[in-house]
Amino acid sequence: MKKNSKDDKSINFSKLTLGVCYYPEHWPEAMWEDDIVRMKEHGIEVIRIAEFAWNKFEPEEGVFTFDFFDKFLDIVNRHDIKVIFCTPTATPPAWLTNKYPEVLNAREDGALYRHGLRRHYNYNSSRYRAFTSRIIEKIAVHYGSHAAIIGWQVDNELNCETNVFYSEADHIAFGRKIQNT
Repeated sequence: MKKNSKDDKSINFSKLTLGVCYYPEHWPEAMWEDDIVRMKEHGIEVIRIAEFAWNKFEPEEGVFTFDFFDKFLDIVNRHDIKVIFCTPTATPPAWLTNKYPEVLNAREDGALYRHGLRRHYNYNSSRYRAFTSRIIEKIAVHYGSHAAIIGWQVDNELNCETNVFYSEADHIAFGRKIQNT
């Protein structure tokens, strides 16, 4: 088995590797370093971040900022914690669902879900997919070569709470499937 060097981004699989989820957007920036130090002291080597932070990357439509996670990744990199970076597609920002309600899922009676519910968006919405493609590309371009990042998680817990969809986009997709069979 290949030995890991200091510059190697991979995990050492000859021993158990511990990891946790961490949401820096839920904690004051003044706590981050102490949290990371305590994780390291307790054997945590990998953290998973960002799946619920779309609003941190794109606070307004078309306005992208990476400062928040740049600062956080500088800290984890200093302490040699590795990161699984998540796409934030599990939580579209309020500006998106308010301006484009067609990205929301709907109940069987056609009533749209409210923003803020878990799994309130709709995979079949072409507009939702366009926005998710854009944010994922922006994040990948910005963080793709970051030294702390060892992996990527796409979305989060697909169909974990909602696995039925009744929006207009679903009816259209279902009709296309029927036509193509």
